[in-house]
Amino acid sequence: MGGSPPFHYILLAQGLGAGSEAFGQRVSRQCHHGSNLRMLVSMSCYCCLQAFVVLSVLQLAAPGLTDGQGALSMWRLIGQHPGLLVNAVNNSVYWLALSFLLREPLGAVLVVLAFLFASFLVRGVVACSSSSERRGTAPPHHRCPAPAHAPAAAG
Repeated sequence: MGGSPPFHYILLAQGLGAGSEAFGQRVSRQCHHGSNLRMLVSMSCYCCLQAFVVLSVLQLAAPGLTDGQGALSMWRLIGQHPGLLVNAVNNSVYWLALSFLLREPLGAVLVVLAFLFASFLVRGVVACSSSSERRGTAPPHHRCPAPAHAPAAAG
């Protein structure tokens, strides 16, 4: 990784986040009459549809970039690897739990704290897994290939 991004990128990302949060609050109050459950279900459906359309267009427009994998070929891949449906179950449980959590008075605070904690947890897990790779204790299929700039091992 090449260090920190330029400040204007950070400012743009934070501005977009604040704008979408304000828009989401307005939608929640006006369209869903304050119902967090209705808002979460509608936003989940909207995001799903938006991702499907964007990924489908990308798959059709740049097949070399996606290697033929995308929203249109996912049905074939799910048929070949039904274990992928575990992700759908996990996602459904997550959104259901989030809708119940946001009904509580401190729900939004707990969600923000969980995301903050998760960011530190991910960093620790990545550091731990990379140290096990350096020691050679990671299973062979979990080891990362050597970086291109690293000298080849002798022997």
